[in-house]
Amino acid sequence: QPPDPALAFDLTPVDYAARVMAWIICQSGEGIYHIAAPEPVSAARLAGLGEARASAFAALAGRRTHRSLDLFKCSRVRFDRRRTEAALAGSGIGFPEITSEYLLRCLRHAESTRP
Repeated sequence: QPPDPALAFDLTPVDYAARVMAWIICQSGEGIYHIAAPEPVSAARLAGLGEARASAFAALAGRRTHRSLDLFKCSRVRFDRRRTEAALAGSGIGFPEITSEYLLRCLRHAESTRP
């Protein structure tokens, strides 16, 4: 059975998040800003990487001892990025493309650091 297309997880590269935070702080931004991907990575896309990789990811995400994956849990949550996008206007900071290669690199890293 194919994965529920509504299930997805946010995958925001830390270097992007750091650049956004620095920019907003330097612009005297106060308040709440959601720094997240414009579009979450769907469970269907993850499954498309190959069953072995998807199964490994599911096993990692289900382990309570691997706390770094708490943010990767699939949900139907979508972050409201409007304030962040408004703050970034004219900054030249854009969200990087999340390629299949990047997803696989993230999975390999998670697998290699599992307790």
